[in-house]
Amino acid sequence: MPSAHYTPSKVAAARLKTCMIKKTARLSLRGLALEDVPAEFGWGVPPFEGMWHGLEQLDLSNNDLFKTDEVFAALATLGDHLKLLDLSGAVNEGEEHIRARHDSAQPHENARLWAELLPLEARACAQAVAGHAIAFGPSCQMSHAWVVANSAISISILHPPCNLSLGNSLVGEVPASGGDLIALEELVAFDNQFTGISADAAGNWTRLRRLDLNHNRIVALPLAASAWGELEALDLRANQLGALEDQSCGTWAKLEVAKLGSNKLAALPERALSAWTNLRALYATDNRIAELPLTLAACKRLEVLHLGVNQIKDLPSELFGEPPPPDPAVAAAAEEAAAAAAAADAEGPETDLSATAAVVPLELPFTGCFGALREVELYRNKVAQCPDDFGAGLPALEQLSLSGNALKALPMPGLGRCTRLVELHLANNAKLAKVPDDLTGLAKLKYLNLAGCAAVKALPPGLAAAWADLREIDIRSGAKKEKCKLSLDWTEASAERGFLIRGGIPPKKGKKGKK
Repeated sequence: MPSAHYTPSKVAAARLKTCMIKKTARLSLRGLALEDVPAEFGWGVPPFEGMWHGLEQLDLSNNDLFKTDEVFAALATLGDHLKLLDLSGAVNEGEEHIRARHDSAQPHENARLWAELLPLEARACAQAVAGHAIAFGPSCQMSHAWVVANSAISISILHPPCNLSLGNSLVGEVPASGGDLIALEELVAFDNQFTGISADAAGNWTRLRRLDLNHNRIVALPLAASAWGELEALDLRANQLGALEDQSCGTWAKLEVAKLGSNKLAALPERALSAWTNLRALYATDNRIAELPLTLAACKRLEVLHLGVNQIKDLPSELFGEPPPPDPAVAAAAEEAAAAAAAADAEGPETDLSATAAVVPLELPFTGCFGALREVELYRNKVAQCPDDFGAGLPALEQLSLSGNALKALPMPGLGRCTRLVELHLANNAKLAKVPDDLTGLAKLKYLNLAGCAAVKALPPGLAAAWADLREIDIRSGAKKEKCKLSLDWTEASAERGFLIRGGIPPKKGKKGKK
């Protein structure tokens, strides 16, 4: 491709011309070293009125934009129809950085997580832009299964013909002119230097479904963010958030994915959580969270809960333990309220509602907190003791990480009831002295990490046969000498089924552990 004839400016001009003539819905100006938004977008006045009316998705990522006010002012003419705007910086290296850091500290714990992270987010985003195209950066990895499952949606990896850019570096607040983008459904602007969003802009984004501002410098969200009632996916990782105010996020009833990791959050928004009833994934790793609010129980659809590297000491039984039996009085009151409401609807608008106006709608009786929760990560907190029934209310749990805490014992009998558990990470709990005998119910367990648990002196022989799907067990003590003695049951099972045992002291020949 001859450089003398093929320049970024000519590429941009050609694409703009094609978009204007064909009225295309998507326009990619990614990686063209643009320092300003093309002046053609200002042609929204007669006789050029309506020239960009069909444009719904605009990619300006990986350019050299830095004049925040001018960028949003120049895009104002697209406000009533632009649905997706990408202003991302050069390369989003945050994922790789966090992945490398977590993998080095917690080997094996995040491999499956990172393999599934994009599909989980993408499913939420797919619902947000059903019927429209989705634009991902070139570094994203999409599983074949996800592509097949979402084949009805047009997926485009936007590769520029050349890349001479240093990357966008938009500084300061998203200005009030950003509020002119009233049709905006997705804003992607990671790896910039935004410090916040003006109230005027946030208040006009009533259709916003996805907001990705990871790796910026955002300190807080405006109260006007309460206008984002359609929000489904939020990514604010690696900012400087000190708090999420209930008044800002208490209206996000449709939120499905919240990524809040690597901030300075001292607490989760207690009242707002009770409104996040559609939340499926909450990532808040690497913050300063000290306790879990009981209102988290309202998120009954939660599938992924990552709260590693915080300051959590207690794991409430009300959230993770045995669900209490239904209260007959509450059930009767709920049925009565439902019957009254149905009767009022049947009688129509002419009905005198004075008899039912005081009836307060009640929720159905409590039947368990997290029936769909698959992953719980609580590594590197300050948990010294779990309630005995921890896990009894998590029937779908597949991955549990309590590594790097101060556990002295495992929660029993609750943990034994997590019959779908596949990965159990307990590394670096120096005071943990015993693996209970009655964990035979964990028949699907494939990986057990006890590395750094030097106080564990032996593994119950009976578990070697009970854990038929086991692939790897790590019992390296971390000391100069291994501490955990293995019975013949374990070495024979390993040889027969081919699973790996890392560390431990093998039995002496001719001696078999008691069964």
